[in-house]
Amino acid sequence: MAAYRDPELTKEKMLENIFAIAHHHKHDCLVLSAFGCGAFKNPPEHVALLFKSVIYQYAGYFKTIYFAIVDDHNTGNRINPDGNFLPFKTILDGLNVHPPTTIRVNGVSGPNRILNKTSDGKLNLSDVCILYLQPCQYGSKCHDLKNPQHNNNYLHPPICSYQDATSSCEQMNDEVHMFTFLHNIKCQYGGQCDDYDLKHLSEYDHPDHCIDEGNCQNVHQQHLFAYRHLPLCSDGFNCSKYLKRDNDHCKEFRHCKSMCPYDNCCIQFHDKQHFENTIHSFRLPCPFTPYNCSMYVEFIQTGNTNKISSEVENHCYKYSHVCPFGRQCKTKDEKHFETSIHIARKICSDIDKCLQLTDEEHLESFSHPGIRDIRLFCREPGFKCPDRLKNEHLKKYRHGKNHNHLSAVQSTNLNASINFVRNQSQLIRTVNNYVDVSNWKKHNIPAVKDNAFRLITALVEAEFAKKKTSDGTTPLVDDHDYTMKLIEKKLTPPLTDHDISIIHQWAKKIAQESIKLHENPMGIGYVVDRSLGTDKHVFSILGPHLGHYYGDIIIVFKKEIMFHPDANFSIQAGTSFGPSGNAYKRS
Repeated sequence: MAAYRDPELTKEKMLENIFAIAHHHKHDCLVLSAFGCGAFKNPPEHVALLFKSVIYQYAGYFKTIYFAIVDDHNTGNRINPDGNFLPFKTILDGLNVHPPTTIRVNGVSGPNRILNKTSDGKLNLSDVCILYLQPCQYGSKCHDLKNPQHNNNYLHPPICSYQDATSSCEQMNDEVHMFTFLHNIKCQYGGQCDDYDLKHLSEYDHPDHCIDEGNCQNVHQQHLFAYRHLPLCSDGFNCSKYLKRDNDHCKEFRHCKSMCPYDNCCIQFHDKQHFENTIHSFRLPCPFTPYNCSMYVEFIQTGNTNKISSEVENHCYKYSHVCPFGRQCKTKDEKHFETSIHIARKICSDIDKCLQLTDEEHLESFSHPGIRDIRLFCREPGFKCPDRLKNEHLKKYRHGKNHNHLSAVQSTNLNASINFVRNQSQLIRTVNNYVDVSNWKKHNIPAVKDNAFRLITALVEAEFAKKKTSDGTTPLVDDHDYTMKLIEKKLTPPLTDHDISIIHQWAKKIAQESIKLHENPMGIGYVVDRSLGTDKHVFSILGPHLGHYYGDIIIVFKKEIMFHPDANFSIQAGTSFGPSGNAYKRS
């Protein structure tokens, strides 16, 4: 078979033809020569590299390949200064090529292109057709690789099968190899890439699918990066289809514990379901962490480790606890990360200029430079600690929630000058004086009081009905107006038409104001509640009540507190004395 001068890829295809024909005839050995290095004066080194490129393509197809090389009349010329033998010996002698471990789409194996590859490893191969199109003269350097029209007219190199998502091709320094094979950029996400766009998949290298498919239980980061995997079933091991061994479902999803994306910084360490379904690098959390584990307090606050009991030490190494330093922790020891959880608190916006360092609630909510997130526990109870209000002491120590411990109630006599009985009498006299000055009519006849109440109720209902009518509903009964006229007749006498008119006027005004208040509610959880600061109070009802929203909390006060001169109890919540209050609701 004679050699001939042609573009570089044509020469490579010429050599590939030799290998394809030999394989077709089931030969397992080849004897080759320095094709094209004689009469056509092709550089021996370049031809040897072309042979090497084809040998890699046909790795595993032939047991042995021999080269019969002699120096000829071109030896010593400009294009062949070292002769034929030396370049071929340097490049090919002793070359032992193994088949690639990864078969890639648009790659090549022997005479076949890889057209498609399924997740279970099945391949779709092209027909054997070595030179069905004119090779593109730019080879792998072509800028029109994504141009369909260009690809229909010209043949381009296959993707190198010796490069995968986790390792580089060893022939990157071989210019001929780099020209005759495509080398894509590795996707930075490896097997964890979730971009299935065809353009992305064609431009970036991704690893093969894990051979264990839906049975893979390996969730280590290195394995997940090295192989692509089926998506995780959201129900994990609790999936009913998995428990029933539904083959179709198990071929589409994996069922295993997933790595918690927050791992050592996970804030859901007390969520039993989350902890059972995800993997964390730390050990089982102590149920009393972060604040209530007395053993951990003893462990970190005892200076001499010899004084720590074996019970405390075993507990602190068996269970994980929240690290007191949080995001500021500088420990790099692996043992520390096995037994510690690092919660990244929000950093105080004032940083080192914070003016709330005497507020324990603030210190427990935000991180501050140089201050532990969970400070050491003060050995003195909060109500006894003489330094509890000192800035430097609070930076280092936290205190129990018993600042107002009442072993002996102290009195500041704040109400000593207040006569509560006199004040109540004064309020009653003031109200009665206002009634007299305003010439209010007093009717003690039960029937008049009852009918007046019914009339006012009907008027208020009518006003509220007008508001609801604008929303498309009319809750009034058909004989509402007739009923009102009957009530008015029963009121006259003793009331005059002027009195009835006054009732109409003020009942409507009060109803309209009530409607406005209903549109802007002021109670538990609303604006007034926050304005008065009562949203930070513990609400309690002394006696029967229908306010289900208060919950079932029962507070029992000591008698000495009830009679304490500094104690005040209101008959209503603070917000009930506001514009929307009902402290004086008619009962």
